[in-house]
Amino acid sequence: GSPEFKEALSASQEAVRLQPDDVQARDMLSNLYLKSGNIKGVIEQCRNALRTNPSDATAVYRLLVALRKSGQTEEIPGLLKRLAEIRESTRVKEAEQNRYKLYEPPAN
Repeated sequence: GSPEFKEALSASQEAVRLQPDDVQARDMLSNLYLKSGNIKGVIEQCRNALRTNPSDATAVYRLLVALRKSGQTEEIPGLLKRLAEIRESTRVKEAEQNRYKLYEPPAN
């Protein structure tokens, strides 16, 4: 990989080491592992992120991708259902939050 990629990978690994419960750091590291073909690393980071935040749609999605690439398909149906439930829950929460937003017309 490029020097920038190696730097990003190293920084993400350090972030996870310093703050193991930081789901965003694990999501970033899993993304970099996916780009570099480290499927085992993707699976590990996603599982750890989901232990901290079971509703992390990014981790569920990347775990699905990694399991497919590795040929480990037995978990995929359950993960697809879980991802659909997370997305629906997120949609409902966003709709609820947006329901009461104050509308302000643009200034002339």
